[in-house]
Amino acid sequence: MAGRRHWSAAEYHIFESGDLKAAEKEIALADAEFDKAKREYRKTGKRGTIEYFGKVLKNFRVTKRDLAKAEREEEEQARAAKRAKARKKRRRPSKSPSKVKAKDTPKKSNSVDVKRIAGEKKRAVAKYLGKPSKCKPTKGLGAGDKCFYRDGKVEVVYVNSRADWITVYAPEIKFSAYALGDFNIRVGRPPDFHSQHVYRWKNLDGFREVSLFPGKGDRVHYLHVCTTRVP
Repeated sequence: MAGRRHWSAAEYHIFESGDLKAAEKEIALADAEFDKAKREYRKTGKRGTIEYFGKVLKNFRVTKRDLAKAEREEEEQARAAKRAKARKKRRRPSKSPSKVKAKDTPKKSNSVDVKRIAGEKKRAVAKYLGKPSKCKPTKGLGAGDKCFYRDGKVEVVYVNSRADWITVYAPEIKFSAYALGDFNIRVGRPPDFHSQHVYRWKNLDGFREVSLFPGKGDRVHYLHVCTTRVP
């Protein structure tokens, strides 16, 4: 065999079987075996014997042209794989700009992740809640400024320039102890004190004090948390 497969045998096999998928599969397996024999010949220089579609091809030989073609194909496959890997790496940035934007954009919902602002300075709080509508100094509280965000629905009192006392009005949330989850506060236990007017926890999920007040019907009026200091 002068370095070429006996394609007439393949064609004969396809027409004889009538099953194109099975025939194509067997052709692929036979081609792989043939290529394996070619590589072996290239390494050892010895002629071999393979079975191709039920026929034994003895003492086949591979020409220099066939070897050169096989080498070119292998090199091209390696280059194509390298280019594909480089393209995939370029398409996968370390941090998606869209995700950063979504994270830093203030939420439209009244529900607030209080952990995002607790203990933060004004600049970080404004990055999450938006710019305050107004700020004013507190009186008699021993703290700093009190700022109002989201049309007054969120109030933050800064103690030592850090957000400490946080009040969030959220009438869209149903009142229960589990409502704390809407503010990203893990409950984990019943309130230390509760009445028809307030549910209160001490030292809960990193906060010094957490208080939840009921509003009209079965809704929340507001949440109040003290991060490090109780007024």
